[in-house]
Amino acid sequence: MQGASLKGASLQGASLQRASLQGASLDGARLQGASLDGARLQGASLEDARLQGASLDGTFLWRAYGAPDADHLENVWVREPQPHSLKTEQLFELKKEAVFGVETKDAIQRIQERFAPLSWPEKYLQDSLPHKYWTDLVATTRESDYQWALASFLLGLACDAENAPYVAQGLIWPTEFDGPGRLDDLGPPHLRPVAKLLLAAAEGKTNDCLGAKGLNTKSIAQLREWAAKEENETEDAPIGETGR
Repeated sequence: MQGASLKGASLQGASLQRASLQGASLDGARLQGASLDGARLQGASLEDARLQGASLDGTFLWRAYGAPDADHLENVWVREPQPHSLKTEQLFELKKEAVFGVETKDAIQRIQERFAPLSWPEKYLQDSLPHKYWTDLVATTRESDYQWALASFLLGLACDAENAPYVAQGLIWPTEFDGPGRLDDLGPPHLRPVAKLLLAAAEGKTNDCLGAKGLNTKSIAQLREWAAKEENETEDAPIGETGR
């Protein structure tokens, strides 16, 4: 996805760990609750991106630029932001990979232009987010607050009936992954009660979470595994009403 345009994309709760997003445009992207752990965002544009509840653990952020939406910066989990720069030969290879298979000259030019900030002299990088911007965010969120906010957000997202059951399935076990999705990142005491609520709705025992109606067998099996976790491993905690 190097150099891709993801302007305004709805990526809430997405699992984007270790994604290659160098030079990508994420302007206005809805990234609330998404995991960007280890993702490579060097030179990515984040103007007005919504990062509330997102996780950026070990994310590569050199020369990422544009101010994220200040109204959606609560409970962002930032740990060990990576300031590592890209060498000239690395940038050359990235550009080559990004345009591979692109047929029109205009499209190739637009993609290459998105990589421009990675090669500009420092004096032209007025909108670049300094490393301090990210390290300051590290101190703004306690892990317990983050986990509670993430659980509440992901539960509301999963229970939204508008795109049932596909959003919930993507949070449980995305088809492109060989493992569980974003819900698996919930730490105790939140994973078990969230799984139990979704499972009850998926099995038709309650109508509290319409977004879980029609889940596939793989997702239901994963919910059962999470819901059956030993009680001494995690205690149930109230997440709150979903309002769905």
